[in-house]
Amino acid sequence: MIVCQRNMESTIQTYKIRWLLLLGIFIAGLNRQFTSTAFAVENNAIAHYFNVTNYEVDLLSIGDSFIATIVCLLLSVFGKLFRLRAQCLTLVSFLTAGNLLTAIAFTSRTLYPCVVLGRLLTGLATGVFYILPATFANKWFPAHQIATAFCVPFVGFSTGGVFCSLLIPHLMPHEISNQSEAEIEAVRTVYTAIFGVGAGLFMGITVFFGIYAKDGPPTPPSEAEVFIMNIKSRSKDFQLKTSLMTSLRLLKVRGFVLLTAANFLSTSALVLFIVLMPSMVADTFPEIDAAAIGYLNTAAFSCSIVSTLLCGRILDRFGSYKVFSCVGTGLVALFSTGLYLGHLNEYFPLVCILYPLMFLSRTFTVTTFVEFLVEVTYPMNKTVVTSLHFTFYNLAFFVTASLERLAFRNCGSSCALLVPIIGNVLSLGCLLMVKPDYKRSEVNESSRRVNGGELLPAKRSAAEEGKIQSMF
Repeated sequence: MIVCQRNMESTIQTYKIRWLLLLGIFIAGLNRQFTSTAFAVENNAIAHYFNVTNYEVDLLSIGDSFIATIVCLLLSVFGKLFRLRAQCLTLVSFLTAGNLLTAIAFTSRTLYPCVVLGRLLTGLATGVFYILPATFANKWFPAHQIATAFCVPFVGFSTGGVFCSLLIPHLMPHEISNQSEAEIEAVRTVYTAIFGVGAGLFMGITVFFGIYAKDGPPTPPSEAEVFIMNIKSRSKDFQLKTSLMTSLRLLKVRGFVLLTAANFLSTSALVLFIVLMPSMVADTFPEIDAAAIGYLNTAAFSCSIVSTLLCGRILDRFGSYKVFSCVGTGLVALFSTGLYLGHLNEYFPLVCILYPLMFLSRTFTVTTFVEFLVEVTYPMNKTVVTSLHFTFYNLAFFVTASLERLAFRNCGSSCALLVPIIGNVLSLGCLLMVKPDYKRSEVNESSRRVNGGELLPAKRSAAEEGKIQSMF
């Protein structure tokens, strides 16, 4: 058990500005998902506009995940140098530049390379986005709000998907015939406006973050942060060899390896819904029109908004990260099995119900996995931990998408669903092997054990102190 001894000069205090900073990160998540989905929903129109293949437009939608994988891998080594303020400013600056370049590109049909560059910058921002919520939540929020604060940026993902599914079809009227001059003009006007508004919005957020985003509040919001600050004050300056050893040491931590493997395997359900669901439904039920599939997509994203917010409140209230991770993953496996039967027997009502439920359950576990990970690896550097974790998470998008696409193309929808079924059963097995060692919660709980107005002192040997400091 880790017990914190508070420096008597330290005080626990929170600041209301944290909510405005969190709103800026939420908008970043919303913009990232909105812009990625925008390339998917009008794939054919954009391909015709730039005179490129549909696959090249697909890369504009999913390519940022590949860039994010590289960014997360680099941050797992150099994360100690990349403090919270730098993370915030890098995120919004790259999103500003990415949106601006993409808006400029849509003013002319010859500027496709400019779109690629804009999406490259968005991919760099996406890599930073994945590691920012955990760092920001722990730095700025008290113990009873950390999980909720972590969830809010990822709610932005779902919100962006909903907005795009509802907005783009209305801005791009269906009565416009394909490959017509009217379609070309509609693409130019709509997409220039969308990305232009995004660029203007993030210019304002960049200024706001430049003024108010700090590496942390003047005083820490929780005992866990007091403990980390005390250790960091005694730790050595950054050394590349030491940082590499920290990342390699993470790969030997049983809890980290099992939770990262569990998230990798469970991501197959998320990928199947985002990438393949429309094609699979259309293949199994050819009589269903595109509008109905769009409503199904919107319903699932809407449900995930509610589930992600509820997840944060539930974890803040009850903890029990392992229990909720196991329950969520088990439900994903169960609903995937139901979808397998629904596609196999061509029963559309079952499919309509289970796709949103599967997506809801998987988005719920996105939060539980990371919060569980932060608990079992505490007090290791959160930027390094989450960077290495999300490196494999982003890699899972490409691996599982390839497997599912291959299974779907060769054997049909039911066969593709075997990937998330098997993946989530294996993921549940990994979760069951993780010891529920909630170290961060123990430190915060220690502040409640008071003896004469002072915290009980930590009882650690010099060797234990050295081991803890080496984690940084």
